[in-house]
Amino acid sequence: MPRWLWTTPEIAEAGDVFAELAPKFAEISGDRAEAAAQAEAAMAPHRPTEPVWFLCSLGVDPDRQGSGLGRAVIRPGLEAADSAGLSSFLETSDKRNVRFYRNFGFEVSAEYSLPGGGPRTWAMARRPGA
Repeated sequence: MPRWLWTTPEIAEAGDVFAELAPKFAEISGDRAEAAAQAEAAMAPHRPTEPVWFLCSLGVDPDRQGSGLGRAVIRPGLEAADSAGLSSFLETSDKRNVRFYRNFGFEVSAEYSLPGGGPRTWAMARRPGA
């Protein structure tokens, strides 16, 4: 079963919601809260500042990969972003995903390692209609 989260520009504009949830995120992160904060700080310069549809999280159980579940989640978000004339953005720390997302018109906009021995990460952007 896929797990996903598209953040739309309307949600992103509601920054107060995310600020309100920050203590909960820190609690969930537990002893990894500082590492999570450092990772967020490292990713921030590579994120778009204009309104975008942001694919925050996508995962498919390994035994279901290749069955079209990921595509089923990605396509409606891309269609909505295209209809609005907006770009889409994502980050991945799995090199195999780079090729997968390129199939949808995403291109690597930045490649960097996260601090503290964190994984190599690829920021990827897609123009509307790509």
